[in-house]
Amino acid sequence: VAKTKTKKAKSMPKGKQIIIQQSYIQCRKEIPINQIILDPENYRIKHLKLKKQPEIQDHLLMNEDGNGRMKQILSAGQIIEELYVLPVGNKYVDIEGNVRAAAIKKINEMIASGKLIPSSKNDFKKVKCIVLKPNLSKSKLRKLLAILHLASKKQWKASNKGAMIYDMIEEDSESYKGVGDILDMSEKEVKDLYKAF
Repeated sequence: VAKTKTKKAKSMPKGKQIIIQQSYIQCRKEIPINQIILDPENYRIKHLKLKKQPEIQDHLLMNEDGNGRMKQILSAGQIIEELYVLPVGNKYVDIEGNVRAAAIKKINEMIASGKLIPSSKNDFKKVKCIVLKPNLSKSKLRKLLAILHLASKKQWKASNKGAMIYDMIEEDSESYKGVGDILDMSEKEVKDLYKAF
């Protein structure tokens, strides 16, 4: 009887250990819209230095197609995509989804003034949110936003992209290659956006 040699299982190659990042998410829940704060550090408006919530809301509605988003939300009867929010005291700063939040806030104002009549008194009072862990660093928040807005289909304008890449390199000490790896972009693309900003 011919003997067959059994192959030894190969051991894992020695080298750099891969550490899986802990989830940034604390939970998912519905939050009253009046507990959500529009983020003045949002890359769409950061350069404008807007601090007051009504100013931020008006700018997002007028200049970032917030009115178009209002029509979409009213047509669907709800907000479709969840907001990403960061707990701060008893409020939540809207890290991602500021245009949607501004639209929902405006809808609630129109309901309160009688310009819109909801089918239920609870319509548009709460929004579905992804609640982020409160201890996330600015660097981690930037990475999350970069993935959502620079490497996905919901991309920002080139000037907003450049501003974020600039901060990732200057504030977070990322390399061009490191940013490229995060965003699935070439080193040259990252460098061009950085230099353009």
